[in-house]
Amino acid sequence: MMWHRGIEYHVLRAGGAQPWIWIVHTPDPKRGESRSQVSAMLTAKRVINVWCKQNPPSCAPRDGRLLTTPPDLTPG
Repeated sequence: MMWHRGIEYHVLRAGGAQPWIWIVHTPDPKRGESRSQVSAMLTAKRVINVWCKQNPPSCAPRDGRLLTTPPDLTPG
């Protein structure tokens, strides 16, 4: 499991001519096949970037900040 811009995605080893599968977990999940692990990761990130361009409130900024601020856990 990996994350890009607050969206979860997976890159899995498969078999055959296209040995890598990528899955992007948006509300309407996207999936595809690639010849290499690096290509699968780059394609998944590209799909996430396109989805985020169309759905900006659902994505984290490109600088990696969280979508929400964690609760303040300091005592007192």
